[in-house]
Amino acid sequence: FEKGNVSTYMKIETLDCDCEEVVDPWNQLRFSDPFNLGDERIELHNGQIAINTSIEETFVGQMVSVCVVSETIGKGLFSIDSIILESHAQGWQQWCWEASLDEHLSFNISFSPITNSWLNPWYFSGRSSDFIDETSMRFHWIELRTDVEN
Repeated sequence: FEKGNVSTYMKIETLDCDCEEVVDPWNQLRFSDPFNLGDERIELHNGQIAINTSIEETFVGQMVSVCVVSETIGKGLFSIDSIILESHAQGWQQWCWEASLDEHLSFNISFSPITNSWLNPWYFSGRSSDFIDETSMRFHWIELRTDVEN
């Protein structure tokens, strides 16, 4: 495996949660899908998602930055493995930490809404097609970056 900055993108796929798979409302604005993520995303309204995904052999034993890219709809508290990372954040976010990878990457994501719903006047937010929308967190992808010093 050659040294250098490499990124790998993985779709978050799990239904072991109080969540649903929804069509990404940004889907119509993309002209291609270079990471093969598809049209659907996991959306969590309240509770926890257990992520457990296989890692490519070239990454096993590597120190990497693990980044979760998500979108908060409304306001809520978000945590990874019980560490609260942000509160009151809305919109797109990226959450990163360093990890030495084994054959599987495992972590838990929790989301607790501060408000249950929010107004989406004239649907300008682009986050949904509902005037009164339910607060949630939509997960777009996991990125593994090899730009970390081993």
